[in-house]
Amino acid sequence: MILSDSEVDIRLSSPNNIINKVSIKKPDVNLGNRGYEIPEVVRDLIAVTASESKEKQTDIAKEFKISQPLVSQMSRGLVDSKHDERLSKLTRNIKQEKEDTAHSLALDSLVSVLGELNPKLADVEDPRTLSRIAKDMSSVVKDLNATRNTVIGDHTRVVINMVNMKKESSFEIIDV
Repeated sequence: MILSDSEVDIRLSSPNNIINKVSIKKPDVNLGNRGYEIPEVVRDLIAVTASESKEKQTDIAKEFKISQPLVSQMSRGLVDSKHDERLSKLTRNIKQEKEDTAHSLALDSLVSVLGELNPKLADVEDPRTLSRIAKDMSSVVKDLNATRNTVIGDHTRVVINMVNMKKESSFEIIDV
C-alpha cells in the first residue's frame, strides 16, 4: 500500500494513532541521600559516570536526585563514607585504563620520535650535541617511569651508539 504525503500526515495526526496516546515521563523517585539505599547497579552507574564523563558532579547528582557529596564518595569507591571493595575496584579499573591509554600514547610518541631521530644521528659529529640529546631523552623516559611507579635501576639510561665516522683522507686509496 503506497500512501501519499497528505495521507501520511492525516494518519500521523489522527487521534487514533497510538503514538499520540503515549507520553514519556521520568519517574519521580528520590534515591535518597544514603548510599546503602541506592541499588548496587545504580551506584556503579553513578561511579562510572562521575569517573569517565566530563559532567560536573552536581549535574550528575541532579540527574539521579541524590546529593553531590554522595556522587563524590561513589566516584572514589565509598558508600556512606565507608570503603566498598567492589565499587573501589570498579573506579580503580577505570582510572588504570585511562593511565594505560595515556602511557601507551606517550610511549608510541617517544618511539616515533626515536625513529625520526635515529637517521639524523649519523649527521651529528659533536659528542656534546649527542650528550645533550641523550640527556633530554633520558629525562623524558625518567618522567614516564616516574608516573608508572617503576624503577629501572637507580637511574634511567638512554644509550645512543654513534658510528665512529672517519674522514676520507684517513683511508689509503689503491688504484687497480
